[in-house]
Amino acid sequence: MNLNLKNKKVLVVGLARSGVSAVRLLKREAAQVTITDSADMDKLADTLSMLDDKDIRLELGGHNINTFLNSDLIVISPGVPYRSEHLLKAKDKGIPVISEIELAYNFLKSPVIGITGTNGKSTVTTLTGELLKAYKKNVFIGGNLGTALTDAVLANKKWEQVVAEISSFQLEAIKDFRPKIAVLLNITPDHLDRYDSMDEYVWAKKRIFENQVRGDFAVLNADDPY
Repeated sequence: MNLNLKNKKVLVVGLARSGVSAVRLLKREAAQVTITDSADMDKLADTLSMLDDKDIRLELGGHNINTFLNSDLIVISPGVPYRSEHLLKAKDKGIPVISEIELAYNFLKSPVIGITGTNGKSTVTTLTGELLKAYKKNVFIGGNLGTALTDAVLANKKWEQVVAEISSFQLEAIKDFRPKIAVLLNITPDHLDRYDSMDEYVWAKKRIFENQVRGDFAVLNADDPY
């Protein structure tokens, strides 16, 4: 996905931690940014205070379908269901809907180790990052772990390695995201309030391997029946 965001109308859905970072990157790339969130101004006051750019349009306390349909690109936070009615209508119109990790990936120049699984993601991501720090100078550790992947881009550092915890929610809306090393630790029933079936949950998890090519590495747990 070749992202030229200058003057493009980009809608950020959900102003969580990753949403704030996504907005910062989009503004850096000269996009026209609108933020929409079901929460109102009072609930989002602390989060909004982290954005000092006044040239951002806000639609809070609900979502306007027309804003979705008039966007050039939509970036969703992990907590936003990828099958929400407004998003489905936007997709039907041909408007790209991507996750924050997909946005970040388009600007990352560093190799990515992506780690997913139902259990143990944070531990393995942290451990992997710390092991790499023992012999590499600049290692970014983040993703679903606590520091958004877009923060790796915004840091303007030449990362020797990026190690990212990746959730199924984040994988739902990828397009080109491709870890050089993709790790799937395990799969057990989880988030079935969000997914219609276990098969759908597995589908989201296995997307971490979807764009890998010859020369990349896929690491799986051979003892896991899934």
